[in-house]
Amino acid sequence: MPIKRAAMKSLRSDKKKHDTNLATKSEIKTLKKNIVKKIVKNETTDIQLSLKDFCSSVDKAANKGILHKKNAARKISRISKKISFITKS
Repeated sequence: MPIKRAAMKSLRSDKKKHDTNLATKSEIKTLKKNIVKKIVKNETTDIQLSLKDFCSSVDKAANKGILHKKNAARKISRISKKISFITKS
């Protein structure tokens, strides 16, 4: 447990940041799972809207520093590749 006042405050703010970061990462994972389910079911009409939501949330997380920029680009690239493979077939 921190003794100094500033250390206590930083502990509180770190906990808040940690919780918001976890919520954002969880949202990204949920969106990805939903897209994968739609890929399996071959729902091509609704997949583009889901991809748009996924890309925007991943980009926001990367801009805020929750995800690394290259990590975000990799996630978007992999999902886009799966979708393009399904839509071509």
